[in-house]
Amino acid sequence: MTLRQHSAGKSMQPASKFFKTISQESPDMTNPAYFVIDVKIHDPEAIKSYQEKVATTYKPFGGERIVAGGLPQAIEGEPPLGRIVILRFPSLELAHAWHDSPAYQAILGHRIAAADSHAYFVEGIV
Repeated sequence: MTLRQHSAGKSMQPASKFFKTISQESPDMTNPAYFVIDVKIHDPEAIKSYQEKVATTYKPFGGERIVAGGLPQAIEGEPPLGRIVILRFPSLELAHAWHDSPAYQAILGHRIAAADSHAYFVEGIV
């Protein structure tokens, strides 16, 4: 069954057309950005300093935690290393400004030393 045949014969738009339409509706709004990290902690004591301070580093940049370490359920492909954390920022520029900030850079080494991780920025849509 194709996308167009789904929903009892109702015609559906392809996702790419749908997302393009949404983002064009608000041309003056900035797209949000997401910091996505897959983290497997191997030294719980060493990462405590990072965990205690990280929120104070992203909040001044408009960041908010929207996923906090939930156990992921792999449904396709390889499972993540560990837990997933996602932060949302008002824009990709603010997300980069947070990551590059002296406050975040001062604690980043604690996470790197205490965990294996893969981290990404992803631009969202409005």
